[in-house]
Amino acid sequence: MCHFRVKIRRKILLGVLGISQFFLSWLLLSAQVVVRPVVLTFTPKNPNLEQEVTFTLTGVTDVGKIYWDFGDGTSVGGNAKDYKTIKHTYLKLGALVVNARYETQTILFRTDTIYVTEGRRITYNPSAPQPNQVVQFTAENYLGDYVNWNFGDGKTGQTNRSTTGSHTISHTFTAAGTYTVTATDFAGSSKFPRTVAVNIAALPWITFSPAQPKAGDIVTLKLNNYSAYSEYGWVLWDFGDGATGRSEYPVNPVITHIYNSARTYTVRVEKGTTQETLATTTITVLPGLPKSISFTPTLPYANDPAVFTAVNFVSTTLIRWDFGDGNIENDISPPSVTHSFQTAGTYPVTAYDGGGTVVSATATITIRAKPQPVITFFPSRPHATEAVTFNAINFQSTTLIRWDFGDGSIENDTSPPSVAHGYKNPGTYMVKAYDAGGTTVTASVTVNILAGRAIVFSPLKPRTGEAMTFQAMNFDSQIIAWDFGDGTRLAQGGSIAQHTYQKAQSFRVTAADYREGGEISISSVFTVFAAEGPTAPFSISYINLRFEDGTPFRVFPRNFRPVVAFADLKFEGTGTLRAQWVVDGLPFTLITTPLTFARQTTIDSGNLPGLPTLIPGLHEVTLNILQPAVEYMIPSLRYYVMVSEEKKEIQVDLKKTYDLDHHELVSSDTVIEVSLNTPFLLSGTVRNATREKIPVALFRVYVEDALADQKLMMEFKAGEERDFITSLTHSSKERKKVFIAVYDISKPGAELIFIKSLTIVPSK
Repeated sequence: MCHFRVKIRRKILLGVLGISQFFLSWLLLSAQVVVRPVVLTFTPKNPNLEQEVTFTLTGVTDVGKIYWDFGDGTSVGGNAKDYKTIKHTYLKLGALVVNARYETQTILFRTDTIYVTEGRRITYNPSAPQPNQVVQFTAENYLGDYVNWNFGDGKTGQTNRSTTGSHTISHTFTAAGTYTVTATDFAGSSKFPRTVAVNIAALPWITFSPAQPKAGDIVTLKLNNYSAYSEYGWVLWDFGDGATGRSEYPVNPVITHIYNSARTYTVRVEKGTTQETLATTTITVLPGLPKSISFTPTLPYANDPAVFTAVNFVSTTLIRWDFGDGNIENDISPPSVTHSFQTAGTYPVTAYDGGGTVVSATATITIRAKPQPVITFFPSRPHATEAVTFNAINFQSTTLIRWDFGDGSIENDTSPPSVAHGYKNPGTYMVKAYDAGGTTVTASVTVNILAGRAIVFSPLKPRTGEAMTFQAMNFDSQIIAWDFGDGTRLAQGGSIAQHTYQKAQSFRVTAADYREGGEISISSVFTVFAAEGPTAPFSISYINLRFEDGTPFRVFPRNFRPVVAFADLKFEGTGTLRAQWVVDGLPFTLITTPLTFARQTTIDSGNLPGLPTLIPGLHEVTLNILQPAVEYMIPSLRYYVMVSEEKKEIQVDLKKTYDLDHHELVSSDTVIEVSLNTPFLLSGTVRNATREKIPVALFRVYVEDALADQKLMMEFKAGEERDFITSLTHSSKERKKVFIAVYDISKPGAELIFIKSLTIVPSK
């Protein structure tokens, strides 16, 4: 509501008052501030000196200008859309006040305080190092990825945080003394050094190996620098677990010990003669469990990731893996690593703790071949108008599968693997699924949709006391449960049932059968009228089945659309015709139409989807009259579906159609108008658009299913174009189909590689 008032205000001010752009911008900003408060944020919150800070204003428009004052004597400004977010680097320490102003700096957006500190420092461990003892230095809060080190003893080094994750480096001083250690940061406006003084005392210290012992390991301990500190003699060891030991100098400066439990122990060494403490250290003992390799999943498929985990390994920085398939990986972030095997089989996996040469643990993994993706559907015998559930089995994507249901419907399913779809018409459909919505078919399945369930009854205008006949059409079972809507039920009736109603009112009759564990039912509502005198009889006296051209037989290419059958009927009386088209013995389309007054009519099987042409071979079509009853044999139609559908590798172009006197006829690429019983010539070109030569090609012209002309084309080269001319005669008043076909007969078994259809119509 607030935005709407601002727009009205703006139109009035511009159109009537002619107010300045500045005042309009200020007015819009004021309206916006009421709706969305301006917020100033910056990151990082407590920056280091020389560290870049990002400031952001939210809740402002792109109108006008913004000016920034960073509190260190630096200010910038410009168009609001370019200065809502800005970066700044501080070269001054302290608590600095930042503010952002609008236009002439009379309207203050926000102000805040930023604390600029210097957090760079050097730490080291141990805190009291001794000669020849490893000292670990860390440069904390440094800005740059590279830091140069100078240890004050003539030695230098460098750390790279982008590869190691920190600025940590180790160094050993060989002599006692005080050393100035310097770490130089190269980020910022200039290099920035920090120093720390390290005092190396010539005192005894303890070393031990291995560095990370486990319970049950033999630990070797040594007191270093004792001979330089005091006279020769023996020392007493306290291992921190209640056990003690003794070693002699200089004869035997080392001692061994075994820890039985995993924990941290404090080791102390005393001077043997005075019990004076010479040195202490801590030892962390790890659990002494055997090393092993675990992995998940336990039975992965080829190309699926498997996660391997090194159990009870010591190293936290490097484990070398040999996966047994030729791949070796040095994992620098133990204990887990991921690997995919491309081929099914059994592989020995080996792991080396610390990347050494001694095998630490092995495991055997079995990789299964990935099963082929398939499509299943339920129910197995679906009917038109009911939902069919399709399941994508063994598909990879869990977020997208594209479905082509074969009836023109395409759906991008974002919640695989199941999707539901209902078909309006019976027929055979090819269902395709594309994994992850790709362009290549992942799996396909053919589903045969049966005619929809229906309840038909007669007479259409029933009377009280008159027996009604009900028929359950296209049900899967012959055992039907009937509910006649007046309290009468028939639990196990047949597909045809009779019932007489005693009241004149509307009733709902329900028929149900059982399919694959569930009950399927449909209902029909009708009205029973009060009893009257008899009605005129309704009957069919003549039936003729034909295709569009009047013939009972046709030849079509595969996937040709549409194929339609026609029925010419003569009837007597008035009534409702109920009939069903049947293809190859299966119900196809249900017809219900009222017929009034004795006359002639024509019904058809429908353009959508048309008779099925997916399956090659011979097919039979007939019409089953359900109401009224007929007592004679109804004829049938036949059509043949060719193996190959039209291909684009061969191109046929029609150039000219003319009669014998060279008068050009009216024609297009699909229709030719000709005079009856007058020969005409059809000419054009055939082009081999493939990349290969066809040794022997056969060019043929059919009129309906009769061969009218043919021509051999030898050594038909890739890209070659050849002319053709053929003579035809149209002797019927009906339309006829002409098929132009090209076969590859270079090998045994002719292959249809092109087919094109034309329609010949009589000229007016």
